[in-house]
Amino acid sequence: MAVVSPPDLECSINLGSARRLYGRFVSFNGKRVGKVFDVIGKVDEPGVVVRLFKGGVNPDILIGKLLYLT
Repeated sequence: MAVVSPPDLECSINLGSARRLYGRFVSFNGKRVGKVFDVIGKVDEPGVVVRLFKGGVNPDILIGKLLYLT
C-alpha cells in the first residue's frame, strides 16, 4: 500500500465525496497501478491510501510522482 498526500492538493473532501473515491483506479504514466483503499487525515489535508496491484510497479518509484484517479 502507498499513502498519497500531495502538498498542493486543493480540494475539500466531505463524507459524500470521500465515499466516491473508494475503489477508483489510480494510474501512473497511463498504467493502472492500484485502487483507492481508504481516505485518511483531516478534511483540509486529506491523504489517500492506495492498494497497489501485485506484481505491478515498484512503490519506490512513485515517491514524489503525480498519480491520477481514473
